[in-house]
Amino acid sequence: MMVRFEGLAATVDEDTENARFLPGCWLLGLSEYKHLGHTELPLLFNHWALMGRVLLSETKECERGLVVVGEIDSVTPLQERVQKEVLEGRLAGLSVGYKPIYQHLNPRPLERRPTERVIETALIREVSLVPNPRNDRARILKLTATEESGSGYASDGSGSDEG
Repeated sequence: MMVRFEGLAATVDEDTENARFLPGCWLLGLSEYKHLGHTELPLLFNHWALMGRVLLSETKECERGLVVVGEIDSVTPLQERVQKEVLEGRLAGLSVGYKPIYQHLNPRPLERRPTERVIETALIREVSLVPNPRNDRARILKLTATEESGSGYASDGSGSDEG
């Protein structure tokens, strides 16, 4: 089975680690990857186990953040388990592994979290499926599963099979 998803991997809102990605921060890195002929990035589980790929041709920025399209393989038992949890809606969080190219700190002395890290330019390294993303808006939005025979299953990522 092949599971394909679309999701918001990084948002423009501040996350639980006080980091905020500015709109457009991914554009330079994405164009560089494409210029060098790369077609995909690794899709991982919890930033360590390879699950499949993120398609650079379908990765883009929108007003809410970085939208990715990924494919989860089913070669290993762990990949099959992750596919099942994604299809059942129990694993829907997304996270990015990245290298900040240009960032600055935004002091906010009167707020509960006094310093915000603002990422202006970043190079994405990988996308991960995670149970608890740093920003709960970073998640799978659409799902499609296709059996080898061509029958398909679609979902909106909520865990119900009404797509």
